[in-house]
Amino acid sequence: MVISPGRQSVSQQQFFFAGYSNKIFSFGGEYAMHWNREFQDNHDVYGFSITGDFLILPATRIFARYDKIDSNILSGESVPWNLANDETGLIAGIEYIPIKNIKIAANYQDHYPAAKNAELASALFLNIEASF
Repeated sequence: MVISPGRQSVSQQQFFFAGYSNKIFSFGGEYAMHWNREFQDNHDVYGFSITGDFLILPATRIFARYDKIDSNILSGESVPWNLANDETGLIAGIEYIPIKNIKIAANYQDHYPAAKNAELASALFLNIEASF
């Protein structure tokens, strides 16, 4: 909970996560709620994510994630107050770990905006991680 001096609203956030992981697969889910975002009364944002991965070869995993974020509709309005940022997201990819400290992943990401007049955003990514 965050209280801002000189403001009437209290901004609060709560997150819940549950998951499971072993050497072959993992999955999890998260729910998040943010009340009075930016200390504005009744400007709430909420969302959830589902994620998972599966070992398909000794050094290779496939993974996916689904996200959904929405905002509430204020009294007297017909659309959510944060419609321009409300969206559904999808990520799917494959990760290869040739040696202990090197990871290479390719993934595809789609972002579906809730606003009907907004453009769909899609992208391909190639990530390389080297840890020391």
